[in-house]
Amino acid sequence: MFMKELIKQTLKLKNIPKIPRLINTYFDNVETNIPKSAILKGAMAAKKINMENMVTNTIPGEGQRINGGDYWIFDVEETESIVREMFGDYLLGQ
Repeated sequence: MFMKELIKQTLKLKNIPKIPRLINTYFDNVETNIPKSAILKGAMAAKKINMENMVTNTIPGEGQRINGGDYWIFDVEETESIVREMFGDYLLGQ
């Protein structure tokens, strides 16, 4: 539900001018191996998303504070089960 509402709120006309600032904030605060170009491409495609067809899920795990930073420690087995259920034969790298 969070992602659906995030996309819905971001794409409201009054929030469109704020998108560049939101993207910069994301890049300043999130460490990922996903290339910036892929993230930007996904952000640009968001306006084409039919929210009624969107399926979301939460990666199972628990929040932990480690050395002063907040981390989500995911449950590997439960996450793999959800990924198989949601994506089946569409998994990359297999």
